[in-house]
Parts: sequence; C-alpha cells; structure tokens
Amino acid sequence: MSRVEQIGSRLYGSSWQAQIANELKNEDGGGIARQTVQSWHKRDTLPQWAIDQLIEIAKQRESEVMQAIKLLAEINEQ
Repeated sequence: MSRVEQIGSRLYGSSWQAQIANELKNEDGGGIARQTVQSWHKRDTLPQWAIDQLIEIAKQRESEVMQAIKLLAEINEQ
C-alpha cells in the first residue's frame, strides 16, 4: 500500500481516490481528475499543493472527530 493510499483511505475510506479528486483544487483553482490521483498513487508521490490541502483537510477531520467524541461522551454520561 502506497503512502498516498494510506493517507487517502484514512481520510476517506474505500472511495478515497474519487473523494480526493472531488475535494482538491489544482494550483489554478480548478478540479483534478481521478486519473491524476491514480497517477500519484502509482508513483507514491504528491505535489506540494496537494499535500498542503490534505493537511488542512486532515486537521478539519481531526476537529470534527474530537467534537464527535465529546458528544458521545456527553451521551454516555446521561
């Protein structure tokens, strides 16, 4: 499993390639093709702009997961 796949599957699950293609914007602000993500996966490399965006997405996901944990703990205390 490539590092690109490990990152993608941890952020998005089994449909990670399509999700990354849908969420990332290229350097010009346009969308990217799923084939581009597949190419990154095969080469196990990412351009810096994609890394930067994925870091921000991961941070946002971390915040959302922490909020969910807090809500679950509140429910559990009831």
